[in-house]
Amino acid sequence: MVFARARQLDGNHPRPPSVVFAAHQRLRPILMTMLADVFGFLPLAIGIGRGTELLQPLAISVMGGLALGTVMTLWSAPVLYVAWTTKRPKICN
Repeated sequence: MVFARARQLDGNHPRPPSVVFAAHQRLRPILMTMLADVFGFLPLAIGIGRGTELLQPLAISVMGGLALGTVMTLWSAPVLYVAWTTKRPKICN
């Protein structure tokens, strides 16, 4: 969604400042969605209720995956995109 928003702002090949701006704009919706999901899985991860022993590892792994995916979406993907698209001067021998 970050790159889709950057394409809306800057065309098919967005420049790095557009990607950073799009990541900043998408920060709140992505964090709110992730936090709602994490708080929804929290009772299972803590083990509250009957029969949660079976689902507790699943809840913990889903919560970790959501946190990792959020970091990857908001930080790693824009950084890698900027590193990939930035033109570097060629070094002549």
